[in-house]
Amino acid sequence: MKYLKNLLYIDLALFISLLPVFFVLPIFIQIFIIVGVVLIILNKPFMKFVAILGIVSLVLSFYKAIYDIGVFKTYIMFLISFLSYGIILQRLKREINFWLIISPLLFLLLSLVIYQNIYMLFFTILEIFIFIFVVINYSIKNSIISFKESIKIFFISIPIVVLLFIFFPRFFMLKSNFGFKSNYVLSGFSGEMKVSDKNVINSDQIVLETKFDKNPTSLYFRGSVLYKNLGNVWIEVDNVVRDKLEKCIKKISYRIKEFPTNQKYVFALDIPITHIPNSYITTYFTIKTFKNIKKSINAKITSCEEYILKNNLVPLVALEYNKKYNLKTQQLIKNIRKIKDDEKRLKAIEELFISQKIIYTLTPPKMDTLNIVDSLFEKKRGYCVHFASAFATLSRMVGIPSRVVTGFLGKKENMYKNFLVIRAKDSHAWVEVYLKNKGWIRIDPTIFAYKEIKTTNKKDIKKENIVENKVKPLSKEMLYLMYIRFTIEEWVLNYNFFKQQRLLKYLQNKEFLLKAISIFLVFVFLVILVVYLTNKKKIDIEDKLIEKLLRVLEKDKKRGHQTIYAYLKSFNDNKLDKINIIYNKLKFYKKSQKDIKTLIRLINEYLKSK
Repeated sequence: MKYLKNLLYIDLALFISLLPVFFVLPIFIQIFIIVGVVLIILNKPFMKFVAILGIVSLVLSFYKAIYDIGVFKTYIMFLISFLSYGIILQRLKREINFWLIISPLLFLLLSLVIYQNIYMLFFTILEIFIFIFVVINYSIKNSIISFKESIKIFFISIPIVVLLFIFFPRFFMLKSNFGFKSNYVLSGFSGEMKVSDKNVINSDQIVLETKFDKNPTSLYFRGSVLYKNLGNVWIEVDNVVRDKLEKCIKKISYRIKEFPTNQKYVFALDIPITHIPNSYITTYFTIKTFKNIKKSINAKITSCEEYILKNNLVPLVALEYNKKYNLKTQQLIKNIRKIKDDEKRLKAIEELFISQKIIYTLTPPKMDTLNIVDSLFEKKRGYCVHFASAFATLSRMVGIPSRVVTGFLGKKENMYKNFLVIRAKDSHAWVEVYLKNKGWIRIDPTIFAYKEIKTTNKKDIKKENIVENKVKPLSKEMLYLMYIRFTIEEWVLNYNFFKQQRLLKYLQNKEFLLKAISIFLVFVFLVILVVYLTNKKKIDIEDKLIEKLLRVLEKDKKRGHQTIYAYLKSFNDNKLDKINIIYNKLKFYKKSQKDIKTLIRLINEYLKSK
């Protein structure tokens, strides 16, 4: 039975440690593990069959990747698969050896390489606690005592682990960021912008989490820049002259966590001047990766919030528009075209846009997308895509170069301190126009939307069509929890050599050092307090009662090292035998009020008789 119990402890540790990595293994390895587990449960050690099945599973899983075995991801997957193969075979033998004992720890270490997120951090803490419990329970053979001792050891180790974590030397290594992947486009824009009259369906899916070094002045996150208007769709143009950043007036740095979007766009604050690894800054200052983003990105970026962005040669495509369409608007802007100063022309079309009293709505009426300006002015309903397309076209009509920018517009309501959450529903489109003296400047036409309803005609204006683009923000509690999670990921999961050096530099400051020591001492005190409270022995009522009796008895006969049971038995007294039976029943079997009252009565009767 002891032999079986030893295997049970190992099986428990193996199950916990293998669980997170199982779901990322190749399908053939998963099948092999399931077959192996079933045979272990049924106690059918078909060793040859399992050995052959394992080899076949390894070959089918990795024969195509044999030349990629040096690739970090493939190498780790192969290690886990090969380790699983060996563990299944050893477990079928029903023999415990060194590799079987340490295999849970190996699986734990490999799972930390695969998953680097907050959920894996908490799961790892749970795994470590279970490992401690298994080791102690194997020695003590008492689950309740083992559980208490595990808690004690776990809490005592926390300050030591914290110190080692902070000060242990950090090394450079290829960081794996596997885990959750995506094969679908998460956000609404992917290098093009379709102009349609379809309703916008809001999605709460989180696209981006950002933590700024200081409070940002704007929350426009740049994705793609679109020059070419093909009627009902705007697209990118690659062969344009590169924009020139003449001056960066105000810089801001921030850390982003972009979730898988299956696009190549990294949504950075307008405009980025640094980029992440395996990416580049395009000619119009957006960040694109070389491959679609199917894994979470966690990186630090610097942007210019205020800047002068010019172009030595403005692309002709930035002035193109089809003169066959939007004829009503062309008649409307005849006088504006005559204005020589481009800034005054821009001001004039802005005033024209405002005068149309267009309502921003996510449920627009049927639109003529080829005549987008005429249609928007006539229907007086639309969302950011219609506003941006119409304003960019209108700018070109009066000779002002323009382009459409798509991305996300963050909301202050979804911000806690300098931490911002961007959701799919925050996708947005705006316009950049080129002025001779200022270069490319951002114009968001949606700010010209007429948001107040002053008519009582219900047929003319439906309630749901009014810009009430006020999407429900995240709750304060949820935002705070996300902020804590992001901070933990930033300082724990992404704690590296540079952050360690920065922390050590901070510690040279006496004021910061004093605060750090104070916080650490408070933390240690709390840990000691928890350990003390869990270690403090609670004196049961039966022990208090029997102690009263023992003090009287020891006046006549010393107890020495005898147990209470043996000591009371040594008196050969029927009354003490009854007390002995009730006491041991309460102590080691079951407590009941009836027995406690009986014990009190018997002890009192005995003491009175003395």
